[in-house]
Amino acid sequence: MPRIVLRRTHDLLANLTTWEQTIIEEQLRALMAELALKPRQLFGTVRVALSGRKATPPLFPMIEILQRQRTLNRLERALISHHGQQSP
Repeated sequence: MPRIVLRRTHDLLANLTTWEQTIIEEQLRALMAELALKPRQLFGTVRVALSGRKATPPLFPMIEILQRQRTLNRLERALISHHGQQSP
C-alpha cells in the first residue's frame, strides 16, 4: 500500500496547476477518501517520504514550502527506495 500511496500522491501533485496548501490539502483529502484510507495511512506515508520523520510541522504547509520540484523529487526517491526493499 505505501507504494500506491506514494505513486498516486506524486501523480496528483505533479498535475496540480495551483501550488497552495489549501488546494494541496483538498486534493490529498480527496485521494484519501478515494483510496479509503485513514489520515495516518496517507499523510503519515507522505510525511515520512518528504521529511524522513514521523512527526513534522503541519504537512500541507510543508509541501507548499518545499515547492513542487523538491516535493516531487522526494516522493520519487521514496518510491525508488521502497521498490528496492520489496521482495523479488
